[in-house]
Amino acid sequence: MGLPSSPDGVQDGVTPCRSCVKEISPLELIGRTVARIAAVSGVIALLIWVTWVMLDVKNLQSGFTLP
Repeated sequence: MGLPSSPDGVQDGVTPCRSCVKEISPLELIGRTVARIAAVSGVIALLIWVTWVMLDVKNLQSGFTLP
Protein backbone atom coordinates (compact mmCIF):
# COMPACT_ATOMS: atom_id res chain seq x y z
CA MET A 1 0.00 0.00 0.00
CA GLY A 2 1.28 3.41 -0.87
CA LEU A 3 1.30 6.33 1.49
CA PRO A 4 -1.32 9.01 0.97
CA SER A 5 0.13 12.17 -0.47
CA SER A 6 -1.04 15.72 -0.49
CA PRO A 7 -1.93 17.45 -3.77
CA ASP A 8 1.46 19.19 -3.97
CA GLY A 9 3.37 15.88 -3.87
CA VAL A 10 4.84 16.27 -0.37
CA GLN A 11 4.74 13.07 1.67
CA ASP A 12 5.41 12.84 5.41
CA GLY A 13 7.01 16.27 5.58
CA VAL A 14 9.63 15.41 2.96
CA THR A 15 10.14 18.20 0.48
CA PRO A 16 10.74 17.48 -3.19
CA CYS A 17 14.36 17.40 -4.34
CA ARG A 18 14.03 20.59 -6.35
CA SER A 19 13.51 22.66 -3.23
CA CYS A 20 16.21 20.75 -1.27
CA VAL A 21 19.07 22.11 -3.36
CA LYS A 22 20.59 25.29 -1.96
CA GLU A 23 21.42 27.83 -4.63
CA ILE A 24 24.98 29.14 -4.34
CA SER A 25 26.82 31.78 -6.30
CA PRO A 26 29.47 30.82 -8.87
CA LEU A 27 32.10 32.46 -6.65
CA GLU A 28 31.13 30.24 -3.71
CA LEU A 29 31.18 27.19 -5.98
CA ILE A 30 34.70 28.06 -7.16
CA GLY A 31 35.80 28.74 -3.57
CA ARG A 32 34.49 25.40 -2.36
CA THR A 33 36.19 23.59 -5.24
CA VAL A 34 39.51 25.31 -4.56
CA ALA A 35 39.23 24.52 -0.83
CA ARG A 36 38.46 20.88 -1.57
CA ILE A 37 41.46 20.60 -3.92
CA ALA A 38 43.72 22.28 -1.35
CA ALA A 39 42.58 19.93 1.41
CA VAL A 40 43.16 16.82 -0.71
CA SER A 41 46.56 18.12 -1.84
CA GLY A 42 47.55 18.75 1.77
CA VAL A 43 46.63 15.23 2.83
CA ILE A 44 48.54 13.75 -0.12
CA ALA A 45 51.59 15.90 0.65
CA LEU A 46 51.50 14.83 4.31
CA LEU A 47 51.33 11.16 3.34
CA ILE A 48 54.25 11.56 0.91
CA TRP A 49 56.31 13.39 3.55
CA VAL A 50 55.65 10.78 6.25
CA THR A 51 56.49 7.99 3.81
CA TRP A 52 59.70 9.78 2.81
CA VAL A 53 60.75 10.20 6.47
CA MET A 54 59.92 6.61 7.37
CA LEU A 55 61.65 5.13 4.32
CA ASP A 56 64.73 7.34 4.35
CA VAL A 57 67.04 4.81 2.70
CA LYS A 58 70.15 6.99 3.05
CA ASN A 59 69.93 7.04 6.85
CA LEU A 60 68.34 3.61 7.21
CA GLN A 61 71.44 2.04 8.80
CA SER A 62 71.82 4.79 11.43
CA GLY A 63 68.27 4.45 12.74
CA PHE A 64 65.26 6.73 12.60
CA THR A 65 66.08 10.43 12.32
CA LEU A 66 63.93 13.39 11.48
CA PRO A 67 65.04 15.42 8.47
